[in-house]
This record gives sequence, C-alpha cells and structure tokens, in this order.
Amino acid sequence: MLAQWTRLPRIVSEDLNSIVAYSDSLIVIVGSDGVCIRTEDGGASWKIHDIPSGPTLLDAMIKPNGSIIAVGNAVVYESLDSGKTWISLIADNGQDRSWANGLLHVRVMNDSLVYSVGVNGLFKSTNGGRAWSVVPTSANKHKDMEWITDSMGYVVGGAGMILRTRDAGASWEKVGRGVSASELEDVFFINADTGIVTGGNYEGVVVVTTDGGDTWSTVREQKYGRIWNVSYSGKLWWMTVGDTPGQAEATADVVSPVWDAHVIPDGITDYHWFADGVGIACSHQGYVYTIRNHGIPDIVSVGTDYKSQPNNSNAQYELYDLIGRRCSDDATGAILQFDRKSAKTNLIYR
Repeated sequence: MLAQWTRLPRIVSEDLNSIVAYSDSLIVIVGSDGVCIRTEDGGASWKIHDIPSGPTLLDAMIKPNGSIIAVGNAVVYESLDSGKTWISLIADNGQDRSWANGLLHVRVMNDSLVYSVGVNGLFKSTNGGRAWSVVPTSANKHKDMEWITDSMGYVVGGAGMILRTRDAGASWEKVGRGVSASELEDVFFINADTGIVTGGNYEGVVVVTTDGGDTWSTVREQKYGRIWNVSYSGKLWWMTVGDTPGQAEATADVVSPVWDAHVIPDGITDYHWFADGVGIACSHQGYVYTIRNHGIPDIVSVGTDYKSQPNNSNAQYELYDLIGRRCSDDATGAILQFDRKSAKTNLIYR
C-alpha cells in the first residue's frame, strides 16, 4: 500500500482548485467564490485573502516576473504580490466577455505570452493577459493544454480530441486516432516523448504516448469513475479518480501500469510536487493534503513465511513491491533483506 495523504485541519469551506508554489515555504491556493489561501511556512499556518467580486478561479500559474495569473468562468485575475491582493485583467466594462465563458486552464510561456483554454476554445494573450485573441483549432469543447516547447503543444477535449501543433498554434493536427470518444480532461508530458491524457464520461480512461504524440495507447479503461487531473512526482504518476469522494491513485509505469489507491473523502483537484518528493494537494470543501517521499512507504514488509512452505530450501519466489515493480537495486533503489530466524523478507527503501 502507498503511504497515506495527511489531511490538514480545514482552512475554508469553499472548494480549492489550483496550487502555485514559489518555494516549499511560500504556497498560494485559489478556489471558488473568491477564496485565496496563502502560507509562508510550508503549510504550518495559512492566511485567507479574499478576492474582490468573489470570482471562482480554476487554474493559476506564476509568471517569470513573480506575478500570478489565474482564470475561471469569464474571469482573468492577476496578483502582483504573491496572492495577497488581486486585480481583474478583463474588466466588466460592458464589452463582450462571452469568449471567456468556461475558461478552465492557463499556461504561461513568458511574462507577456499566455494561453488559456476552455469550452469555447483556445486563446492567446501577448500582453500578459489583458487582451486575448482566439487561436483557431478547428475543434471545440477544449479541456486542457500542454506546451512542450514554444512551438509544440497539445490540446485535449471532448469526443476523444487530442490536437498537436508544431508551429506555435498556427496549425493543428489531430493525433490519437482510435482513442476512446470520451471527454478528455487533462494532459501532462514529462518530456518531449512521454505524455499521458486522462478523462472519461462516466467511465475512466488513460491514454499514453511514448513517441512524442505520433501514436497513443489506451492503458486503462474502467466502468466507473472519470479520471481527472494527472501529475508526476518524479517517481510516480498520480491522478484523481472519481469526484467526491474520490481516489488518489498512483503508478510507477504508465505503459504497463499497476495502480495503488488512497481514498480521499473530498476529491483532489490539484497536485504540486517539490524536488524532494514532498507533495501538496488541494480538494473540494477547503481541505489541503500533504505527503512525503513521492507517496512511497519508507519500509514495506513482506510477510512470506518460508517455514510453512514444503521443502522451503528449494522454494523460489518472485517479489514485487506494492506498486508493481520487480524488486531490485537498479529498478527501485531498494535493499532486499531476508531474516532466516523470523523467516521474513523486508523491502527497505533507501
């Protein structure tokens, strides 16, 4: 079993939707109805900073200049002081803002170039988020995007849509043919070759590419529970399955995955991982969770009783850890120890 996520004392009652971190001490989380919470001590204490007009912010990112840009349904906000105060970047001045209805995610390329995606399409700003133009993709109902370089990016969305651009959005091609015609919710790449897309309608689906998006394979389909956001800790792939309650599930190998799960009563909405393997997650109903060591237990004991086996001197066993990896120093960084007196085998993570 994976290590357990630790739920911190409840901070607010509103949903928390997106995490940005300046360091492992200074962390900002935005959410529904104008809520923003902020810690300067790694989560030991939090302060609430209400956002004027009470917008529901669904996604946020930090620009290179240190400001935060966040989007939600028909709103784009910015904070110049790490989440203490916020201003609206698309003012309610009588101009048509219907293009911004259903904005879901934002991606920062530099201080000026910002993309946002939502059910009405893909949008680009070249002045930091104050003015936006549509990026034609010949599709609709966009759900998420990922930029690998300044020129190569992906958009996913309804009806199994996976689009790729190699020219900074000037043109798009449909990839992922044969992928289940489901609502695809999230896309995440760890390098130019390896990426994962998750989603589903009432069922869940996970599709993977290892060749830069040329081909995609469905590695998981399940009858119940849409698979939402996906993240990578540096060792494990983590994703949210179901709504409220939901499960935080992890696998070390997305090509031939073996899943382990931890039930989260509130349903995780976002993950953030630090270089040392410490993770922080936010959820519906105002809760924050933390975990260490990527979620891998420090010590896993495998209680095989060799004394009870016939002819135990000749017994042979295949030993795997609890996220499905064959135990060896090279594969897992683990030490396999056998105590003949107790006839117990212990897998010690270094």
